[in-house]
Amino acid sequence: AQAFAKSERGRRAMQEQPRLGPRELSNLLALPAGSLGRAYGEMIQELELNPYGLPEEPSDSVETWVLAHLLESHDILHVVYGADTLPWGELVLVGLYMAQIPNRFHGLSSQISLGVPFFLNWELVPLSLEALSVGFQLGRETEPFAGYDWQSRLATPLTEVRRELGIPEDIEERVRAPRAVVGFSAPALLRGETE
Repeated sequence: AQAFAKSERGRRAMQEQPRLGPRELSNLLALPAGSLGRAYGEMIQELELNPYGLPEEPSDSVETWVLAHLLESHDILHVVYGADTLPWGELVLVGLYMAQIPNRFHGLSSQISLGVPFFLNWELVPLSLEALSVGFQLGRETEPFAGYDWQSRLATPLTEVRRELGIPEDIEERVRAPRAVVGFSAPALLRGETE
């Protein structure tokens, strides 16, 4: 909750406690092309994710709302920051979390992320550190996402949401995985399949 209290958006969100709400795929895909919600729905569809996979976490206190908000926000952050959902993109988001919401959990998460899947393939350790660094730098350069009311912005153009958060126009290029890890799933990386 301390990270949320550092910004006006976060303080307001702790009072209002906005939630992402139901993630009905047909509703997301019916939103205007180029909108945050449409891009989010397309990602869910492309990756064959279960939009109901996340449990509806209770939010009967500020602390439980913060946890619920962060859980609900994770997948949409992939869309907003242009990070893929493979290990590289997950590490970019861990770096982002570390910069904007520092706590012991994100420190532990980064250590685990280094270990699985990259650390078992020693050649990829520098790349995993690079991904964390990319995310951390973005977290320092951009506006805090903590407390952002995703639900009220689903029909908003993704470019406008990014502008509101101070995300650079070249975000996709900045978070793109190096060729060495493009297209590899966690199991492939664990097996050492890098080429």
